[in-house]
Amino acid sequence: CTLVPPSLTVSVSGSVPNVQFNINSNDHVCISSSNVNLAMLGGSPQGGSYSGSFVSNGVFDAAAAGAGGHVVSYAYTDPGGCGTGTASDTVFVDTEVLASITLPSDTFCAASTAVNLVPYGLPAGGEWTVDNAHDTIFDPQLFGVGSGTNVRYVTFNGACKDTATEVLFVISTVVASLNPADDSVCINRG
Repeated sequence: CTLVPPSLTVSVSGSVPNVQFNINSNDHVCISSSNVNLAMLGGSPQGGSYSGSFVSNGVFDAAAAGAGGHVVSYAYTDPGGCGTGTASDTVFVDTEVLASITLPSDTFCAASTAVNLVPYGLPAGGEWTVDNAHDTIFDPQLFGVGSGTNVRYVTFNGACKDTATEVLFVISTVVASLNPADDSVCINRG
């Protein structure tokens, strides 16, 4: 009798997972967005973990991190334990911006000419609306006397934005007149 040893087949499956973490257009956050859920920015395959400075439990604290670029890593371990893959990307924290409207007055005569608002928005490059319509011109002749017209200036710095609002008023045009019937002036009249 010949003994034949039993055969044993071992198969190994799995490999280091292909991990991706590329936050693309979402790579800018505002410093006032103190807690940013990194799962909303990306990380594939799902179920991994995030790490880096100012990262805790999958949340990036932009306010604590401060302005500038911050590297965040994403790691995923294959459920079979065959390997861990990692990927990193940079999250940019943008500083706040303060919008302001610097018109010399908030009151205009009904007969006044139209005003180009562009030079009166700071910092330059923002977007204007006049009564909720995108426009850079305020024309007092188009708005009724006595009514307030909302002008809004929105400016951006990366992911941060701010809005300034001012109400502009149109007043009646005053017509001055002189009564020629009483055109005499007396000197030394008490």
